[in-house]
Amino acid sequence: MRIRAKGGGHTSQIQGAPEILRYKPFEPILLLGRNRFAGVEMRIRVKGGRHTSQIYAIRQSIAKALVVFYQKYVDEQSKKEIKDIGNVKMSECQ
Repeated sequence: MRIRAKGGGHTSQIQGAPEILRYKPFEPILLLGRNRFAGVEMRIRVKGGRHTSQIYAIRQSIAKALVVFYQKYVDEQSKKEIKDIGNVKMSECQ
């Protein structure tokens, strides 16, 4: 799996996944709010596994990439807020 996050536009596509799992990768965006993702561009590639495991890998990589983006380009306090919110709410989603 490969993920890259940088400032930029917005595009999202999930193809070939079962209908019930199509919104699962977007849980970090829904939980943290679109405003935190406003200036972030991500490119995610997943290899191996079946659709379900790939969907969960995408969800986790989106959450981790946002934390790393805020640590590198914004500030440490915002990173900690996102990490704390994400840890609590992502555990509730499962």
